[in-house]
Amino acid sequence: MKSGEVWSVSGAALLAVLIWGGSFPVAKYALGMIGPLTLLVVRDTLGAAVIWAGSAATEGLPRIRGRDLVPFAMLSLILTVLHQGVQIVGMLFTTATDTSWLIASSPIFVALLARVLVAERLIGMQWAGLGLGLFGVLIILTGADLGGSRLTGAGLGDLLIVASAVAWGGYSAMGKRLLSRYPPRTVSAYGLGLGMLLLVPIWLWQGGLRELSGLESKGWLALFYLAVPATAVAHWLWSLAIQRLPAGVVGVYMFLPPLVATLISRAWLAEPLPWSTAFGGLFILAGVGLVMWRNAPKPR
Repeated sequence: MKSGEVWSVSGAALLAVLIWGGSFPVAKYALGMIGPLTLLVVRDTLGAAVIWAGSAATEGLPRIRGRDLVPFAMLSLILTVLHQGVQIVGMLFTTATDTSWLIASSPIFVALLARVLVAERLIGMQWAGLGLGLFGVLIILTGADLGGSRLTGAGLGDLLIVASAVAWGGYSAMGKRLLSRYPPRTVSAYGLGLGMLLLVPIWLWQGGLRELSGLESKGWLALFYLAVPATAVAHWLWSLAIQRLPAGVVGVYMFLPPLVATLISRAWLAEPLPWSTAFGGLFILAGVGLVMWRNAPKPR
């Protein structure tokens, strides 16, 4: 790859993570105007429509084999309900700042569940990274009170965010086999599309259209940002990066979203940054760095 192309692709990766970093405070802001189900359905429906349209325009409509329909449906359930849905509900009870740092621990759970589900080997440094990352998560969950008193109170939202990160780990580990046979855009298109086939009827039955009818222009702008830049465009940019850059180089960019989210949340939403969140976040980033130090463990 020529140096100019490397800079171009690196810029795509950087832009993707900056967009994702901004998505946490934007989602928190949107939840002040609409419910979590409406946010999930509108964001994913619009995002899926853009991905399908982009695929149709460049590669033709994404197609899958009939025998893969059930695995795709299972992945879609994990992605839309257990990961995104649980995360949005969790944000009702916690800050965008805490959400961004806890979601940053996702590579820890990806590596752990890949070890359990598909028997990927981890070297010693990666096991150390798992320990550091999980300790950082515990610090944020408990507010540095390792006795756990916060887990039964204000920490409910943080617990749900951790559950969302675990679900993303399961999605990533289980999706590797499909990603070996299909391009990332196809996996995302069906992952979002099949989930919306389930959730849209429920949303309509609960009167979601009435909720949207009273939404102001600022709310629509927030939904547009979450659906198009944060879901469709950032995914395309990230797919471009992971296809053309070494995994270790791409992984470095994953340290940026919680930093971006923290800065925006403090400036825009006036959210506090507890020292326990900052301290735990350092452990999470250190753990993720060690886990990704050898990003391609050999399968048995």
